[in-house]
Amino acid sequence: MGKRWHQMRLGGSLALPVLVLLGALLCPLVGLAADQNVVVTLAPMEGRASTVSGRVVVEDQQGGILLEDPAGVYWTLEAKDIVSRAVGEKAFERAGAKELAESLKAVAGGEAVVVETKNYVIVSRASRAYAGWCGSMFERLRNGFLSHWEREKVELTPNTSPLPILILQNKGQFREYAVRDGAAEAAETFGYYSARTNRVVMYDLTADQGGPTLGEATQREEITRRLSRVPASVATIVHEAVHQLSFNTGLQVRYADNPMWVSEGLAMYFETPDFGSGGRWTSAGKVNPWRLKEFQSSVAGRPAESLTTLIQSEDRFREAGRASAAYAESWVLVHYLATRRKEQWAAYVKGLRDRPVLVFPTPEERVAEFKRSFGEDVAGLDRDVVKYAAGLRGR
Repeated sequence: MGKRWHQMRLGGSLALPVLVLLGALLCPLVGLAADQNVVVTLAPMEGRASTVSGRVVVEDQQGGILLEDPAGVYWTLEAKDIVSRAVGEKAFERAGAKELAESLKAVAGGEAVVVETKNYVIVSRASRAYAGWCGSMFERLRNGFLSHWEREKVELTPNTSPLPILILQNKGQFREYAVRDGAAEAAETFGYYSARTNRVVMYDLTADQGGPTLGEATQREEITRRLSRVPASVATIVHEAVHQLSFNTGLQVRYADNPMWVSEGLAMYFETPDFGSGGRWTSAGKVNPWRLKEFQSSVAGRPAESLTTLIQSEDRFREAGRASAAYAESWVLVHYLATRRKEQWAAYVKGLRDRPVLVFPTPEERVAEFKRSFGEDVAGLDRDVVKYAAGLRGR
């Protein structure tokens, strides 16, 4: 496959190797329907399956393909590794709850319980009670996420198959799994979303607090009480689950150009924890105290071209000394656009779902696109954003 390796961060916690194909090498899938299942035989390699099947997402002129398997995992297969491929007898179907649970159990690394909710399959090495609490939270988040975009008149197409969640028992297990999963950068976080596997991976946050282990009979109120002590940690899990929702409701496209200010700003817009027991997430768009404080503390030393550098590339997110400010600025920018430029923001968001896979514009093209959506006066918008953030104090 003609390619270069590009590190694409998602969720503030994970850098994935993503194949960035040269635009001239991308090929339409001539004669291959989107719902056709392709069975690919691979050259022998230790630790790799001999065959993999799924739908072809995109192909290059050398015969390399990006394939999505029924569990939602993306396989980057170079032409030299493909022995043969054939259209399967049956159409491509996404894994059901049982198959998805088996795929998660296979990578969990030990004995695990399975908790199914209406829209999620959770495989947990922590207690069933904790998995159930998380499942309830994810369902409420999903309800609130869909309702929000319905109000904004942004039509979504939610995946009908369940979404995969893996919960490890403690921080140690989580670190080990993250390294095995190729996500060593996320090992010291509280969780991450993998665009490659489509999974949210996390661990029992109450395990960090000491005290008795949560048992099967633990009441929801006790779990809520413990987690309410660490709202920022819970916010991380919510953040990652929003990424998963964005890529599984038609809002964003996996492996497409999703500028980090957009992806991270969207996730932070929803991430403020809601510890209520109702059926819907109520904290979407609430002022995020952590992000606001970080932004306000950075305003004094903010360079004049700050907004432009945020828009044009991911460089600031990758530098340890600048990442926190970049995240905070992304939250403020999205919050401002969603509040003060609602129609322009809705139109911009609608365009995210039409982005082609593995096509990445230049920094100049990104800035030009932003200007087409929100106006030529980026400097003026920057001043408005700073003034807007100052007005959020005390809310």
